[in-house]
Amino acid sequence: MANDLKAHPQPVDQSGLFLAVSHNSGCNAPRLRGQLAKKMTELPASGLTEAALQRNLERWKGQLQPVSAPKP
Repeated sequence: MANDLKAHPQPVDQSGLFLAVSHNSGCNAPRLRGQLAKKMTELPASGLTEAALQRNLERWKGQLQPVSAPKP
């Protein structure tokens, strides 16, 4: 599969982080929304999201099993 896939230098999508909280949730309070908005803005700037992405990408790669050809 490695021969069939190419990583491109430019991402296809550069959307930001999103978090959904139900309007009916007891957690949906102005103070919490303000704190979440602040943290969601700080997180990408901290570099932690990239580190988590790389760590989990390596974990995923470690779980890949070679695909064997079907037996005739």
